Amino acid sequence: MAERIWKTVGWAAAGLLILLPALSLVLQSFADSWRAPAVLPQEFGLRGFEIAFSSAGATAAGLDSLAVASATTLLCLLLAWPAARVLAIRGIARSPAVVMLIALPLLMPPYLAGFGLTEWFIRLGLDGTLAGLVLAHTVLALPYAIIILTFGFGSRLRELEEMADLAGLSRLRRLFWVSLPSTRPALATAG
Repeated sequence: MAERIWKTVGWAAAGLLILLPALSLVLQSFADSWRAPAVLPQEFGLRGFEIAFSSAGATAAGLDSLAVASATTLLCLLLAWPAARVLAIRGIARSPAVVMLIALPLLMPPYLAGFGLTEWFIRLGLDGTLAGLVLAHTVLALPYAIIILTFGFGSRLRELEEMADLAGLSRLRRLFWVSLPSTRPALATAG
């Protein structure tokens, strides 16, 4: 009984840690006036939304952000899928050395990574472009995608693919009927 109570308390604490910052953002979005010592806003309104949506630059920036996020997600999944598949099938995905090698870009200070990327992007003519922004985001997101997707490629998936192969399914049908549905949770998490 005590274990169940502690488990419930733990889940409640985790939920609060996630929901409180989100609640703060919602409050800030509707706050017209919120001065420092006050716990809650003094005035509520839609002034922030009016300013954000009245500017043509804000709409364009929002659409650019959506395009960069979509392209980065697609590129990460396209690059991470084969890498994670090979690492999982060969059984080396959980080796500490391999995980460290994959996570190496995340261990560099962001300033150092940004400086190095800026140098290359200037040389390649990608500075100030959406393609450069997509590539920079991909460098940071790809290690996460590879690590997450390796958990989707287990021995069970390999068995299902072998059964589909024996049943005479083509590679494309195996991909759409077996591999993608089986790895959907990992794909959703990595994406």
